[in-house]
Amino acid sequence: MKNMNKTQFCALLGNKLKPYLSPKEIYKTLNFFEEMIDDRIDEGLSEEEAVSQLGDINIIVGQILDEHNIGKKQTKLVWRFIPRKIPTELGFIITVLLFPAWITIFSLVASLFIVILSIIFSIVLSIIAIFIGGILLILKSPFYLIYERNISYFLDTLGFGFVISGAGLIGIYWLIKIYKKSRQNGINIRTIFVKIFKKEVYINE
Repeated sequence: MKNMNKTQFCALLGNKLKPYLSPKEIYKTLNFFEEMIDDRIDEGLSEEEAVSQLGDINIIVGQILDEHNIGKKQTKLVWRFIPRKIPTELGFIITVLLFPAWITIFSLVASLFIVILSIIFSIVLSIIAIFIGGILLILKSPFYLIYERNISYFLDTLGFGFVISGAGLIGIYWLIKIYKKSRQNGINIRTIFVKIFKKEVYINE
């Protein structure tokens, strides 16, 4: 199981049980696992270690459903905005009439996805550029002292270079931290793409 804290684990478990159990049963189940995690924390484990020792969450869901004599529903991913059933004649006409609207909606969603990626890419490049720019200023500063004998320019350039490279380092630190947190929560470009353009449905639908 990927590293999760108690809140993340219970939220994920609750979502996976929602199609099968009543809110009351889900509440009782989550309370049971919360107490189990708290007991392991009291024994000296960290919250993430206590959660990881529970095992794979899909196996846990299967065991819970077995206890309730419920078969696990099979799901699959399908494209959004695309009809999954063969339309009747009237449905076909409506589909054709609404096709331009669907194309527009799809284009807007795709544009939003591209804009988000562009913003993320721009932020990453800007932070890296700031750090590199600061390093270049630090490397450039000795030339003012050696060739121009200008201590003032040397100190100004050196100080400015340290400030900029320091700001870049802080930015890189937060980028790495956000990246690790995103990976820990299963968030990446692929999952964002799937979340926007696809949806999960039951196979028997």
